[in-house]
Amino acid sequence: MKLHRNAKTTPTSRLLIVTRVVFDDWSQAETAEAAGVSVRTVAKWVRRFRQ
Repeated sequence: MKLHRNAKTTPTSRLLIVTRVVFDDWSQAETAEAAGVSVRTVAKWVRRFRQ
């Protein structure tokens, strides 16, 4: 997976985002705030995981 210099998330942080929402029952809003990203970003990574 390629990362650009300004990427706020890494593969490890993306896994943490997905784990919190899918397995730990965190809301997408809580997860976004904790990770310092938007709810839209959280939704994107959860959607990609579920595909």
